[in-house]
Amino acid sequence: MKVGFELLAELVNIDSTTGGEAAYLRYLEELFVGLGWQVERQEVAESRWNLWVRRSPCPRITFCTHVDTVPPHIPATLRGDTLHGRGACDTKGVLLAMVEAVLGLPDEVQQQCGFVWVVGEEVDHIGASVAGAAPLWTSEWMVMGEPTQNRLATGQRGILKIAIETTGQAGHSAFEEAGHSAVEPMLDILAALRGPGWPSDPLLGATRFNIGLLHAGVAANVYPPSATAELLFRAVSDPAALLEEVERRVAGRATVRLLASNPPVKLAYWPDLPTDVVPFNTDAPYMSHLCPVTLVGPGDIRTAHSEHEHLRREDYEAGVLLYRSLVTRWLAGDRPRLG
Repeated sequence: MKVGFELLAELVNIDSTTGGEAAYLRYLEELFVGLGWQVERQEVAESRWNLWVRRSPCPRITFCTHVDTVPPHIPATLRGDTLHGRGACDTKGVLLAMVEAVLGLPDEVQQQCGFVWVVGEEVDHIGASVAGAAPLWTSEWMVMGEPTQNRLATGQRGILKIAIETTGQAGHSAFEEAGHSAVEPMLDILAALRGPGWPSDPLLGATRFNIGLLHAGVAANVYPPSATAELLFRAVSDPAALLEEVERRVAGRATVRLLASNPPVKLAYWPDLPTDVVPFNTDAPYMSHLCPVTLVGPGDIRTAHSEHEHLRREDYEAGVLLYRSLVTRWLAGDRPRLG
């Protein structure tokens, strides 16, 4: 089977929405078994697994990306030299560029490369969490794929996802003594959180957060008995310390519940190549303790998660050449700098 941009439509047409990655993983298994590579599953949850692929027992270089996509599934459409569809750049085009890059290297170099493909990155990083805690081999360097416009990431922000819950007492809103609102303390708390004083970092920039969900009340003429807000911080500092500051500003007026967190990461890059700091979250925090991680890939993540997601052939082909050049540099002893 020829591996190249022409295969991308076939990959995109396989629905691999988070939780339903099995068909896509089976496709990859069959592809690499046919090529004579060793393929091993790592169970993650029922009917979900990571896939580890290699030719030698302990490859020195591991290519890694996730196989899940966000909903809804959007089939592939080729318009000129641009492939549209869910996963085109995030990350089926990235995965395919990695595969083509490695298969185009000399046999003795292929022997030093392996792949790990993980589930669940778009929701809870469950696949990377399992892979990072119990790797099936050790490597000296990892290339993680995300659509970065072929720019090497020098660092990425972490996340702190929390729920804030306030309580009131339901009652007829015409009578002050009939109850009290859970919304009013919530508004005060959100105002306090939107104030200044959050950490910043010379590389990663300022802490940012989004009030993504707000739920409250039962009717306009009833005091809301409860209110919930879900917030996502883009962390440039220790998420645990960030959570402590949240609780300080909440000052006992609400319950703060931790939903998810991972730390910011400094990444491995070559300063003579185009670089960037990525504001989005990836699986890197769950792998960076194993070995240095370089984060790079073709495509623009700003089109991902939208009906306009796409990957241009020229960006894909540039990604293939970039991956090959990074392997060549690394094996020649030209090591990346840690951001």
